[in-house]
Amino acid sequence: MLTAVLQAWSNIVHTLIPNASILSKHLAIFAQACGATEVILFERTTFLVIATSSSGTDVASSALPTYAKDGSDHRLEPTRYERTSELIKSFKCTCSRVREEFHALELDLHDFSAVLDELTKNTYVLVILHDPTIGAFVLIIVPS
Repeated sequence: MLTAVLQAWSNIVHTLIPNASILSKHLAIFAQACGATEVILFERTTFLVIATSSSGTDVASSALPTYAKDGSDHRLEPTRYERTSELIKSFKCTCSRVREEFHALELDLHDFSAVLDELTKNTYVLVILHDPTIGAFVLIIVPS
C-alpha cells in the first residue's frame, strides 16, 4: 500500500515538473559518460523521484534487463524507485535518532556500487554502477 502511494506521488511530482524529460535526457547522458547502469534524481525532503536516466514515460519502468559492459545481465526491478526512497528515508530517520546529520551515502558491494549525494540544495542524485572496473569513489560529487 505504501509503495503504491509513493509511486503515485512520484508520478504526480514527475508530471508537475515541466522539464522532467529534459532532466531525464541529461541524466541519461551523465549515466552513459560515467558507465552507470542508472542515475536517479530525488527531491531532497521527500525523496520522491524527479527524473531518471531510464527511457520511457513512466518513472517506474518495467523490469527490463540492462547489460553492463562486462556482458552480465542486471535486472531492474519495477519497484526500485519506491523501495530506494523508503530505504533512504528510513536511514535518514535512523541518523536523526542518533543525532547525526545525513549528507551522502556510498555503497561498494561485490555486484554493484552506488553513490547518493547532494546535487543541488533541493535534490539528491543516486548513481548505480554494475561495472566492477569503475569504483564508487570516482562518482563522489565535489561541491563547487
